[in-house]
Amino acid sequence: MDIVLISILVVYTFNLLGKSAYLILVFIPFMIFTCTKIDYRKKHFFTLTILLLFLLSTVLTSLYYGYLSTISSIEILFYPILFYLIGVKLTSNDYEYKKSYIILYMIIFVTFIYMFLNYFNTISLYGSLETAKLSLGGRALIDFWDNTERPATFVIVSLSFGLAAIPTLFFNIEKLGKKLNFFIKISLLFVFFTSLYLSIQLGSRTSVIIIIVSLIVVQLALFKFTFRTLINYILIFICLGISKYLFEANVFDLKEMWINSQLYERFQSSGMGSSRFFAWKEVLIGIFNYPLGGRKSLSSLEYVHNLWLDVANDVGIFPLALIIIFTAFSITSLLKFIISKQHPVLIKALFLSIFVAFFISFMTEPILRTQERFLFVLFCLIVGLLQGLNSLNRIKLI
Repeated sequence: MDIVLISILVVYTFNLLGKSAYLILVFIPFMIFTCTKIDYRKKHFFTLTILLLFLLSTVLTSLYYGYLSTISSIEILFYPILFYLIGVKLTSNDYEYKKSYIILYMIIFVTFIYMFLNYFNTISLYGSLETAKLSLGGRALIDFWDNTERPATFVIVSLSFGLAAIPTLFFNIEKLGKKLNFFIKISLLFVFFTSLYLSIQLGSRTSVIIIIVSLIVVQLALFKFTFRTLINYILIFICLGISKYLFEANVFDLKEMWINSQLYERFQSSGMGSSRFFAWKEVLIGIFNYPLGGRKSLSSLEYVHNLWLDVANDVGIFPLALIIIFTAFSITSLLKFIISKQHPVLIKALFLSIFVAFFISFMTEPILRTQERFLFVLFCLIVGLLQGLNSLNRIKLI
């Protein structure tokens, strides 16, 4: 049964045939039956209750306002709950973290492969991303399954896992041989640099932030300061110094390429005066005037570009309070897992880096209102994995 559940996750993450939201409907009875065979803890019930109340209030209010289609309503209402339960189920006996490693690496590699194939499909149709941008009227890739347009936001949140995973290269899976660990690291490096290239081509500022924050968070949380660490820092600063010199000297036309890139142009337009910050401020003030949502708080943009504030703007304060509680549960579950000394460092680094990718995307994108809602579904899966492993830890101690 675990193999079937993991296969379902692959189908959804890879957007099989471009119809994953529909294909998963076929498996709902199986998922419900399988997930009832779990020894749940109080934490699971609390989390599940909050998540269910949030999804119900969001979907019902959205349907009242006429925001959602039928399939979108089903995806938002059922998939996060089912994927959370799948996460708990798969880790119910995962004492050696095998299934956890498979799922975390599956998310990193499958989302990357999906976007990589979309990139090649776009190049085959338009010749270059610049030509595609001019033809499509914006930054986007063309889905290789059905040739639908996938906006840059969708592409970047999909690539974010591979970008955030760069700190995990410093760790090994203890029970794997050197050759397999080497293969995983080489694969991650390929994913990282290819994702970085695509992000720069699409002018993504978010991807740069994800890399920097992931490196800092994993470093502060998991690295012990030793002489080797000091040497690594020195080498990093030397490399940065050499890179800065090569850049300023315009070696290989690096500086010219950077100044002419979409990413440089978008960084020039960012800052506290950008439209997104004005939108956040607008909604933070407006939710007190419009506590039931209705998209009345925001006038400057179509989206607030923030998961929590978009919820407040769309459906009001009550769902906002619920998703804040669910977010708090997820953070406490992560902290409990990181603090525990029983878990391998690599699995901690993977969870930390993936959480960084999630939260930066949540802070900068309208997740539930657009195609990126799949990200929240995967987030619920990761929360389920964490809480399942935390419960497993208690069982082993008894």
